[in-house]
Amino acid sequence: MKVSVIIPCHNGEDFVAKAIHSVLNQTHTDVECIVIDDASRDRSREIILAISEKDQRVVPILLDRNAGPSAARNKAIDITTGEWITLLDADDLYKEDRLEVLLDLARKTDADAVVDNQSVRNFGDDRHVFDAFGFLKESNPIPISQELFFRETIPVAFMNSGYLKPMFRRDYLIRNKLRYQEDCRVGEDFLLYSDFVTLNPKFYGTSYAGYIYFRRPNSLTRSGSSLQNLAAMSDELIARLGTRLTPASVKALETRKKVIIKHARWKDFRQALSAKDLKRATGLLLGDPTLVFMVKNFVRRRLQERGL
Repeated sequence: MKVSVIIPCHNGEDFVAKAIHSVLNQTHTDVECIVIDDASRDRSREIILAISEKDQRVVPILLDRNAGPSAARNKAIDITTGEWITLLDADDLYKEDRLEVLLDLARKTDADAVVDNQSVRNFGDDRHVFDAFGFLKESNPIPISQELFFRETIPVAFMNSGYLKPMFRRDYLIRNKLRYQEDCRVGEDFLLYSDFVTLNPKFYGTSYAGYIYFRRPNSLTRSGSSLQNLAAMSDELIARLGTRLTPASVKALETRKKVIIKHARWKDFRQALSAKDLKRATGLLLGDPTLVFMVKNFVRRRLQERGL
């Protein structure tokens, strides 16, 4: 049973080779590794081509103009030949038996999609820090409903269900015309997964962490405006998906929006303080008095970290 693994790459010369080899070295060997170079300006293209010449399972797609992650993934989906499709970011890795574990789960559940947990590590350090998803801690298999997905996408912690990397049946994606929204460069995974889960698919997870996610220092923060765009996705989904959403899912999306907006205001407040813009910082506090509690909690955590 062939699995098509899609790796979008933009300026990934320092890590894309490791990502590709983590696919080629899988215990399940019937794979095609579609690597999309999204107009890199470094040696990524040269590296991808060199590996493809040695292993025909690597299928390079070379874009002359940067199209963004959504367009790159859609182009790859269109040419996949595997019965299953899954993703790998160019700066992440698979454990060697990830695909074998997911295929076994798919066979046992007759699923439309399956997903595993993720081993979160700091970039440049191979030590496991924590498992990404608390809801993938139960006994296997774990059924994933739309209510569970939307509840777990509320960003109360760094990792939420929008970071999942499922393995989909290709014919299910094609039949339901599921594609990444190409005008979206942030949160595109969340939008596609939202479309998917509201079709009521057979979707199962495992607590096994076969996907290795490397976090970078700048991946832990977003600008306030970027967060506001993520918050607006809740309204867009509620309007577009309509009755496909259950009341519990609508409530979770509304909560998600409120939490993200609060994080955005907190981010703007801290940026104003860093810039010594006291007028803007004061205006933000007056506009949202709940920020005072966030300031108190932040100061308390910092004092605790210093043993005070």
